[in-house]
Amino acid sequence: MGRWAAPAVFFLLVSSDLWAQDLPPIPQLLPRQWEILDPKLQQAYARVMESPNDVESNGRLAMTFHAFDQFELAAVFYQRCDLLQSGTFRWPYYLGIVRGAEGKTSEAIGILRKANTVDPDYLPARVRLAELLLATHNQEEAKTIYEQVLEQHPDCSQAHYGMGRVQSSKGQWQAAIQSYRRALTLSQGYGAAHYALATAYRQVGMLDQYQENIRLFQQNRGGSPQLDDPLLKKVAALRSYAEYYFKEGLRLQEEGRFEPAIVEYQRALKEDPKYARAHANLCLAQLLLKRLDQAEHHCQSALELDPNIHEIRHNLGLLRRLQGRNREAAEAFREALEIDPFYAESHYLLGAILAQEERLKSAEHHFRQAIENQPDYRTAHFQLGLLLQKQGRDAEAVPHFRKTLTVEDERTPVYLYLLAHSYARLGDLDKAVETAAQARDKALSVGKGKLAADLERFLQQLRQAGERP
Repeated sequence: MGRWAAPAVFFLLVSSDLWAQDLPPIPQLLPRQWEILDPKLQQAYARVMESPNDVESNGRLAMTFHAFDQFELAAVFYQRCDLLQSGTFRWPYYLGIVRGAEGKTSEAIGILRKANTVDPDYLPARVRLAELLLATHNQEEAKTIYEQVLEQHPDCSQAHYGMGRVQSSKGQWQAAIQSYRRALTLSQGYGAAHYALATAYRQVGMLDQYQENIRLFQQNRGGSPQLDDPLLKKVAALRSYAEYYFKEGLRLQEEGRFEPAIVEYQRALKEDPKYARAHANLCLAQLLLKRLDQAEHHCQSALELDPNIHEIRHNLGLLRRLQGRNREAAEAFREALEIDPFYAESHYLLGAILAQEERLKSAEHHFRQAIENQPDYRTAHFQLGLLLQKQGRDAEAVPHFRKTLTVEDERTPVYLYLLAHSYARLGDLDKAVETAAQARDKALSVGKGKLAADLERFLQQLRQAGERP
């Protein structure tokens, strides 16, 4: 059922006890208006009519109106809750959110100030208040809030971004650049921060950095970090149980907890059998557990529901690759890139298939595209370096091998070994010896004895080559 439009006319249902408490009256809906309500709203409204002074019933209805973007009606019932249960945090917080959504910024600021006096430690409320203050050009109060937030939560990217906006408004461009860069370090793909950083770079004449951040803004136009807001999560869950279950599944999957993620995706599909993204993510979770038959089922279901979602085409490519059907996998990755040409992993996996087929020029192109869209893509740097090294292009390979060393793990000795080979072939024996010795030591430290022995032999060869006249 589509979202319900707020009725234009109400009858008012007011009893003497409601007047006594000075509560906003309950709007009574006409029969035709009742019929077009979402069932969740019908149930919540009926409970309030049965128990007009029950705060939880009023709150449930307010939150349900809020979930369906009926902000004016949500505000009526949040006000009732705030009067019925004064001194609590959640009702003024919710009321401030919906007043802000209505564009009643000044009123929202006053309400959120009140909420913050009740609970000064709820981070989302403080950040939202600061954002509204900035919108009304109250930079000094916003700055004070951001400073307090960053003292307690130095990893809050929204606060770094907000501080950058305060600094920009005062022409403090260098300070703003540092704030925006910190925000982006904490939240890659933060579109608004890229745009603000581009503006700051332009102001100080750093035009290359300006162009780069405009490009990144265009790629991440809708990208925005989300504050962990348990109260708003409760509102969102009322609108769509399917979406709630899907997001829970996604969170679990990102944590590597694939079995419970599958349970959540299945719950999402029970609520909404046509939820294509739930099928797409089930495909990936089953793939990661090597259950190819189940992955095939969910991938095909997703394709039938919506063939134009990038993740579906990408996951199909992963599936076909695991099945050894590389030609079909390559085609799936190409189709994924037609939908989203900036997705680094699709470029990388397509490049890997092309490299196996000795289509080196095309493979190189896709590895470079992967790196352009994700500059810290370690495996893409490694594969591109290896491809260049095999073609005798060691001078080009070296920077990519060096990029693989930003992280230290059990693969580091192999990357150092290859880097040492390129140094040796370029005639820089000192760097080759130094790098090979590092590789040997790191191989020993991670328990790779055979690799360490190979590296020791390689070191002896390098030393002997250096002794020759």
